[in-house]
Amino acid sequence: MALKVIISYDGTGKDRFDRGYYCKNHIPHVRRVWEPFGLLDIRPFFPGIEREAQGTICISQCVFKDKAAMEAAFAAPGTQELMDDIPNFTDLPMQAGILSAMES
Repeated sequence: MALKVIISYDGTGKDRFDRGYYCKNHIPHVRRVWEPFGLLDIRPFFPGIEREAQGTICISQCVFKDKAAMEAAFAAPGTQELMDDIPNFTDLPMQAGILSAMES
């Protein structure tokens, strides 16, 4: 059963979040590190928020083959590199949660 994990960053429209770096560098890096462990797909979304409003700046949906694949990816040696890359595109804290399990 496939598993969806949501990675999100919350802040305001004034907070630093480099979408270009995130899409061109970070997402491909995530694919390289996690696909061997069962990442099936990753898709970033950028909800529009007003400059002063607090809200979600970025949501990335990660789809893993199953729970074991997600756990293996998160425990992979390259995962620390992914965490260390976050300051290259934002100062906001990353949040993660399991959205749902789905039939594959």
